[in-house]
Amino acid sequence: MTRPTDISEFINDCNAGTLEQAMSKILSEAAMSTVTHGKASKVVLTLDIAQIAKSQQVQVAHKLTYKMP
Repeated sequence: MTRPTDISEFINDCNAGTLEQAMSKILSEAAMSTVTHGKASKVVLTLDIAQIAKSQQVQVAHKLTYKMP
């Protein structure tokens, strides 16, 4: 059985911490936009996971998208 992924460490490691910074900023802006305009915002983090050759390792690509009123 594999060891569960430490989410905090994983997010912090993505792009040397820039994903974590971007998520923090976007989540705060989305919340403020929702409160200001009274309409819902949407933030989506997409993770694409692919095996590296025939190894026991994977490569993770991520995409952060958002829509605010």
